[in-house]
This record gives sequence, C-alpha cells and structure tokens, in this order.
Amino acid sequence: MKFSDFSIVTGLETGYITFDTMNVYNTTKVEGTGYEAGPFLGGEYFLDKRLSFMIDFSMPIIGLTSRDITMGGVQWVTNGALYFYPF
Repeated sequence: MKFSDFSIVTGLETGYITFDTMNVYNTTKVEGTGYEAGPFLGGEYFLDKRLSFMIDFSMPIIGLTSRDITMGGVQWVTNGALYFYPF
C-alpha cells in the first residue's frame, strides 16, 4: 500500500540454514542444518524521489538440528535500511 511518500510492506521470509563450527573452547565440532520462516511488516518513507528509509519488524521461527538434538524458538528481529534508487 502506498500513501504519497509512505509505503507499507508485508511478506514472508524463509531460509535454509547449515552450520559447521567449533565450540567456544575449540574442543567439540558442532554441525547441522535448520530452517527459518517469519512474517514481516514494515514501512518505507521516501525522503526524496531517489532516497528512502525503510524499517521492518519480523517474528521468525527458527529450528536447528545437530546429530540427535533438535531445538527451536521464536525471535524478534528489526531491520533498517537507507535505499538509493539511481534510476
């Protein structure tokens, strides 16, 4: 939705996760896979015809599996951006 210099944006983001790292003490290797899915809602304000500021809020659900251990949860994420449109 667009109202003069302001737009409301919404959507769904998804992702596939792979990880392969050592723990904090470099004694155990941790590896596995997971997923992320979250709805988001935000707004974009045009400061000029080619310059805008955007902010959105998301509540992703994240699930991770490593060997026989599965864990997950809900997080809150805030993103901000300054966009320049050259054309």
